[in-house]
Amino acid sequence: MIRHLLVLLVLVPSLASAGNARLLTTDAAETLERPVLGLQRSAVPLPLGFALDTSLLADLMLAANLGVRWAAEAGPNRFVLGARYTQFVGSQAFSDLIRGQAPVVRKFDATLSGPSAYALYGIAPGGGWLFQVEGR
Repeated sequence: MIRHLLVLLVLVPSLASAGNARLLTTDAAETLERPVLGLQRSAVPLPLGFALDTSLLADLMLAANLGVRWAAEAGPNRFVLGARYTQFVGSQAFSDLIRGQAPVVRKFDATLSGPSAYALYGIAPGGGWLFQVEGR
C-alpha cells in the first residue's frame, strides 16, 4: 500500500505542492456541530463556528498537520475560511524507500511542509444536495 501512495506522490506533482495537508481531498462547505473522525478530515468544533482539524490521511503519510477553520450558514449559503500548517516529517524515509525501488534515483525530496489557506462557498438547495467551490 505504501508503494502505491508513493507512486501517487511521484506521478501527480500537483498533489505534492507545499502546504497541501489535505493531499487527496477537499474540505466540505458545512458547519460542524459535533466532532468528526475520518481519514480525510477529523475535527473538533469550537465556539462561534470555529473548528480545529487535521487530515489523518496526511498524518499517516508522515505529513503532520493542524488547521483551524471558520464556517457559517446563511439560508442555503455556506461559507468556510481555513488555514493549516503541515510539517512533512517523512522526507528521509520516503527518499530511502524510493531510492531502494529505483536505484537510478539519487535524491528524492518531497516538499509538503508549510502553511496553506483556503476558502469555500457552498449552496445547499435541499434534498441533501450540496454544491461547492473551493480556492486555495
